[in-house]
Amino acid sequence: MFKCCIFDMDGTLADTINSIAYFGNKALAEIDLPPIDVETYKILVGNGAELLIHRALNHYGCDTEENFEKVFPKYKSDYDADFMYLTEPYDGIMDLLKELKARGIKTAILSNKPHSTAKKVSDIMFGDELI
Repeated sequence: MFKCCIFDMDGTLADTINSIAYFGNKALAEIDLPPIDVETYKILVGNGAELLIHRALNHYGCDTEENFEKVFPKYKSDYDADFMYLTEPYDGIMDLLKELKARGIKTAILSNKPHSTAKKVSDIMFGDELI
């Protein structure tokens, strides 16, 4: 019998790809780059926001330190200011978490999202009683 289930947040518990794409594109606009489509963001994500921005800049062949220093702070500040924008739990996740709790199985989140943001998303989306 399982005693605990540990989940990733982005792309596992929470559908965040539209939010990530929105804020990524908003940040890329800082250096006049056109938006990247959501399907491409699905390939760019993974291993944190810094690498995401490097990959997005590399998508346009302009991953320089100067561009990164303009784009990354914009992405980070805008995302942190409105972290729930276009973010919602996947269908069935709430029921799954409630069922695990009913069975006495502890749940936790392990994410490469900054801890403070992951905690805020978790608190809003799932509440203290589920995670």
